[in-house]
Amino acid sequence: MEAVPTRARVYVGGVVLAALYCLHLLPSVRAPWWVIALLAVLYAGGERLSGSFYPVLLAGAFLLPPPAAALVAVPGALLAPVARRPRLVRRIWRASQLAVAAWAASRVHWALGGVTPSSTPTFPTRSSRRGRRSASSACC
Repeated sequence: MEAVPTRARVYVGGVVLAALYCLHLLPSVRAPWWVIALLAVLYAGGERLSGSFYPVLLAGAFLLPPPAAALVAVPGALLAPVARRPRLVRRIWRASQLAVAAWAASRVHWALGGVTPSSTPTFPTRSSRRGRRSASSACC
C-alpha cells in the first residue's frame, strides 16, 4: 500500500464502505439464489475471457433486487486480471465501484416501476376508427 497515496486510500475506503452498505440487506433478499450465482459466474467468466462484461450486470440490475444485483459484480471484479500494481487495491476498488453502480442501477429501475420478468407485456392495440391505419401498417 506504500505506492497508493493517502487520498486514494481514503477514497477507496469510502467506496468500500458504500459497497458494504449496498450489500448489508443481502440476507433478507427474497430472490432465487441460483439466479444470483448464475449471473455472478457468467460475469466472472466474461471478465476473465474478454474483459468487461457489463450487459450481465445490467441484466442483474433489471432482474434482481438491489443488494443481489450488487453481489453479482463482486466475484467477477475480484477475479478479473489487473495489469498494474497494486493489484489488490485495484481489484477491491473495481469490485466496490461495480457493486455500487449495479445497486444504484437496480434501485433506479425498481423506483421507476421496474417490470418483473414474470409480468405480462402490454402491446398497443389497433385503432378502432375507420380510415386510420395502425402504426404497424403505416409504412407498408
